[in-house]
Amino acid sequence: MKTLLSIILPTIIILTPILVFFVYRFNIKENIRQKILISGALLFLLGLLVPRLATFVSLYGLGPGTGENTRCAIGATVFFYFGYLINLAGIPILSTIFYFTGKK
Repeated sequence: MKTLLSIILPTIIILTPILVFFVYRFNIKENIRQKILISGALLFLLGLLVPRLATFVSLYGLGPGTGENTRCAIGATVFFYFGYLINLAGIPILSTIFYFTGKK
């Protein structure tokens, strides 16, 4: 349970905006560039909030309520910076690729 709360769940939370972008991109019937830009912008804004949530979930998994004495929770802050790096780089790159492969 500790591994789920401290590693697996925060990683899934961080990758959620990118996964939603892929699912949305391939499920829309009309591949229109404007829809791609709007969804990319909304998921980019969501990507600004998600790393913070992932960090809090990881801190909860490492916290004193888990039954063990945790002396250091610095590893939980990795999700904060890793999440920003993934979302701030990944979503604009995907938006650009999907934009140029979409219809006008």
